[in-house]
Amino acid sequence: MSYNRKLFIFCIIIFVFIPISFYTYSNINYNKYYNSVLVICENDCSDYDKYSDYIVKYKMMYPSGNDGHSALWYKGYTLFLALLKLIFGKYWGSAYIVANIILIALLILLVTFIHIKNIKYKGLPLALTVFLLFNITVLEYSRILLTDLPFSVISGFIVVLLSVGIGRSKLLFILVALSISLAASFIRPTGIYYLFISILYIFVFFLPKNISKSLSIIIPIVVSICVMFISIIVTNYYVNNYDVYIELPHYYKSFVEQLLKFNYLGDDMFTPENRLGAIIVNFPYKYFYLNDGSLIEIAMTFIKRIPRIFELYPHFLYPSIEISVILVIYYGVLYSSFLSNMFHAIKFRKSDPEHLIMIFLIIGYLLFFISISHVTTRFRLFFDIMISISASFSLIRFYKFFVIKLNIR
Repeated sequence: MSYNRKLFIFCIIIFVFIPISFYTYSNINYNKYYNSVLVICENDCSDYDKYSDYIVKYKMMYPSGNDGHSALWYKGYTLFLALLKLIFGKYWGSAYIVANIILIALLILLVTFIHIKNIKYKGLPLALTVFLLFNITVLEYSRILLTDLPFSVISGFIVVLLSVGIGRSKLLFILVALSISLAASFIRPTGIYYLFISILYIFVFFLPKNISKSLSIIIPIVVSICVMFISIIVTNYYVNNYDVYIELPHYYKSFVEQLLKFNYLGDDMFTPENRLGAIIVNFPYKYFYLNDGSLIEIAMTFIKRIPRIFELYPHFLYPSIEISVILVIYYGVLYSSFLSNMFHAIKFRKSDPEHLIMIFLIIGYLLFFISISHVTTRFRLFFDIMISISASFSLIRFYKFFVIKLNIR
């Protein structure tokens, strides 16, 4: 049996065995909490379920209201749920979970297809499959009715296509990434970030290669820093002019309200005198940072969020010593592999620029994220998936060094 065939079989086994085992085990142990394999939580999940039911019932899109989840930015996701309900009927929940697993498989296939001719990364699909399907958070949120996993995986498509499009001078890849970015913007509002980056990359593409590759590294950071400044200035202005905030029109007030809540007022949106502080972590525990609303203090709020994104803590659904040990080992390997690939990307930035472009796209989104949002478990999904893609290349290099060069059998 050829190496490629063995690799394919291993990946198929993992894709079938791991998710089925996980869903079966977790459903047995948490049946009283979930009642089914698909999880429809309160607040966000129930809103998406409700709005998709509206589309199914009335055969038309629901109107936008005061509820943030009825906004234009989420209508692509609710339309997708409505289609599942129309096609699969009462089995739409199972179809939703399968669709998420298929999305992950397509991401692995995309990365494999792009690097299939590079013999250095022959075991890449297996490494990426292991990283993604041994991640408890990825599996858990693949069965929760939230936008996080679909958006994170689709973001993976965009980041891979953009980095390769610029790195290998393939305009088609950037145009496809632009199309996917447009779709991502109707799943979560942060998809606008990728839409803007994709448009800038199209302009950069037509510049001389050396300039375009250098600018493609700088652009995500510059865009994110601009967003950070806007977030800081807007928050600071309305902290000092709270009476002006009260009179704002609804379409703009909701945006300002989010910035004030995350960066200054905490959970108390009624009076700034009784606030809890800026939200750093909202789940699985609450952590607030009391600041005075000055420019420097708001910037400090952003800085305090960065380490919390990568914080390791007992899993909120499986708080056992065994799971905690597994998480430490898993993330230890994941983060160390990612850092190794970062050093490799810097070293070979001229001959193999796509890895460095990908890393700066990830860093750019990190800076963008901390300036407009608090930290919660599900928001780390994006970084888990992005880092897994980058870390997989390093894992293959480790394997080749220890097994081939050192002749370990």
